[in-house]
Amino acid sequence: MPMPRRAPMLFAAALFFLPVIAASGTAIAPGHQSPPPETTIASSRTEPDVDRPLAWMIAAQNSDGSWGADVHSQSPDVATTSIAGIALLRLGHTGSHGELQANTRRAVEYVMGAVERAPADQIAVQDPGTLPQRKLGRNIDTYVAAQFLSEALPTLPRELRGRAEAALANCVRRIERAQTADGSFAKDGWAPLLSSAFAANGLHAAASAGAAVDARKLARADANLMGKYDQRSGKFDSRESAGVDLYAAAASVVAAARVQEAKPGTELASPQLQLRAKEVTNGASPQLSNERLLRGFGTYGGEEHVSYMLVAEAKATAPADEFAAWSKQMRARLAPLLALPHVHYLGELPYDQVPGFLSGLDVGLVPFRAGDPFVERINPNKLYQYLVARSPANRLTVTPTTYTNDWGSRDYIREMGVGIDPHVDLVWTGTKVVSVSGNVMRPGNYEVELGVPAREIIDGLAGGVAPGRRVKFWHPGGSSSPVLLEEHL
Repeated sequence: MPMPRRAPMLFAAALFFLPVIAASGTAIAPGHQSPPPETTIASSRTEPDVDRPLAWMIAAQNSDGSWGADVHSQSPDVATTSIAGIALLRLGHTGSHGELQANTRRAVEYVMGAVERAPADQIAVQDPGTLPQRKLGRNIDTYVAAQFLSEALPTLPRELRGRAEAALANCVRRIERAQTADGSFAKDGWAPLLSSAFAANGLHAAASAGAAVDARKLARADANLMGKYDQRSGKFDSRESAGVDLYAAAASVVAAARVQEAKPGTELASPQLQLRAKEVTNGASPQLSNERLLRGFGTYGGEEHVSYMLVAEAKATAPADEFAAWSKQMRARLAPLLALPHVHYLGELPYDQVPGFLSGLDVGLVPFRAGDPFVERINPNKLYQYLVARSPANRLTVTPTTYTNDWGSRDYIREMGVGIDPHVDLVWTGTKVVSVSGNVMRPGNYEVELGVPAREIIDGLAGGVAPGRRVKFWHPGGSSSPVLLEEHL
């Protein structure tokens, strides 16, 4: 189903709200990366600046057309490249028009090459281990590649279209094989629903671009997504959306819009699906105007670039005046960030540069909204990062909380007064259970005080590696954690 014409510019802008670091002019530690030159922006601005993040993204692209986690990433991936390519397309830089059309074509060629090289017997078109896969599932590259190729195909020069059509058909066959009996496409990743939503989007986009897609699989995919809304309770099943109702709401509304626009006589036009689509539209669509639900727009987890797309596309199904009001509201919220004199787009720093960078900051912030039930259940990683980096002026406003487990309740945040650093006001205390597995002498579960170095756990409690051997690599756990080497212990 082609999306309404009013949507693309918002989608593209939404993709470009990259990570920011708030710092003073003296915040950078000597010898570490400096921020980009400052740009003065009027404080009354209500439109976000797309030019700066677009320039950053183009500068980050590899010569082969790919993108990854870093500028000129040495380990690019298909999902990140496809998302960046979709952003270019929706900003008007297509395969044959626009100032950056060459960048778009290079991205298309990279994705086509990856699809062509991928073993035919697997669904994935990307080697395992990327950040998008850890967040969105092993096959997310295939799903997003289908959407990118579908949107790029009509804009490509004639000499590229045949190859692009073949690559898109290749993706469609893989996605169709990935679908399970319940209509979903993934059960892995941080929020499997997002992966299933993008698989369905990829198939529908491919069908709109002229690719042959099994109509029964399209209908089954949308039925599954619409099934996340329970009409009786008016609530969403968020078990596959990391507990975030917003994702389930957006996915169900997008699916319902596609079903209601289905041509008569098709699988999607069946009376049962049409009835379900009306229920979702009448019950779930109004909830996308719920301030509590929309509070999570782009703020949950590490997959903000795709949650922006999913929610924006759901809102694009609303009447034009409602969509315009929401778009204006979101832009007005985001634009003031760019008016702050010391906010810089940095992209993603290599892990080995992060401690030095953080140690040069004048203040570390944990910008969570007080009173949000979701936020109140969060264990903020930033607090640990600031403390480990021994940020010289780490003044955080964190409400002391009580954590309850099977052994009772205790305060897990307390005032320090003295300790690691006189400028650190708070520290997270208590214990946690860690599991050590692999080639160690005493694998098992151990309860340790928070703050114990990994080397003490591995070499001490777990007895170290077998005699005559050494640590080659280790993984601290968590979907966003990298594989680390011995020198990182």
